[in-house]
Amino acid sequence: MSDAINEGEIQKRLPNRIADEKGISKLERWLRQEGYPQVDRDVKFLRNLQELRSKATAHLKGSGYEKALSKILGDLRGPAAVASLLDSALQMLNDLQNWAQPATP
Repeated sequence: MSDAINEGEIQKRLPNRIADEKGISKLERWLRQEGYPQVDRDVKFLRNLQELRSKATAHLKGSGYEKALSKILGDLRGPAAVASLLDSALQMLNDLQNWAQPATP
């Protein structure tokens, strides 16, 4: 999800450029600027997901991966862990959609 952030489009909507600012941080700054109410929750989810992805692929599921799993998911593993991540993703996407839709009179 974080790899799909359109950083160029977000940057166009920000008043300035910050050196070395990456996708999630750029998205966070834009969401704060626009008054999105769930910034902290959703940015934390994206950072946790990115950490899990990074640990799983870069370190071939070594001890860093297990530590990240425990930090982010507690004791959840297997289908329960996947369900928890998907629930969080769905909550974020639904809230973003509801926030982005114009209110109907």
